[in-house]
Amino acid sequence: MESTSGKPDYYVVIPANVRYCKELKPIEILIFGEITCLCNHKGYCWARNNYFADLFQISTRSVSRYI
Repeated sequence: MESTSGKPDYYVVIPANVRYCKELKPIEILIFGEITCLCNHKGYCWARNNYFADLFQISTRSVSRYI
């Protein structure tokens, strides 16, 4: 499920109640979408914080805070 660029090659569906939640930051919404997409692929989220850090170009500490 990766493209030739090495990035994931799938789409994310973000439910409206998450997308329009005023309490969530945009990056938190994206991480939510990525987690649910990974869960749909294998039945669980296998990724560690460094996966999200690399994907979104943020620190692993930031990933921990956002999750």
